[in-house]
Amino acid sequence: MADNRDLYKQIDNIKAEYQQKENNLEWKYEYRINKLEKGNVYLHKVIDKFRETVHKFIEWICVNFDIGTEIL
Repeated sequence: MADNRDLYKQIDNIKAEYQQKENNLEWKYEYRINKLEKGNVYLHKVIDKFRETVHKFIEWICVNFDIGTEIL
């Protein structure tokens, strides 16, 4: 009977350890995913800003170097 209690106690300890490791892994990956999503949002903002300014820059080049803007 005592052997069974020890066995069940070991099983419970293993289950608790497994659950803790599973929770840690889940948290770690959620953290990384959130970090990547934030980086992705930042990159989209940079790309959008580039799109806004590149056309203005090309026009400035054309005007300053007497290149026709009709090629735009």
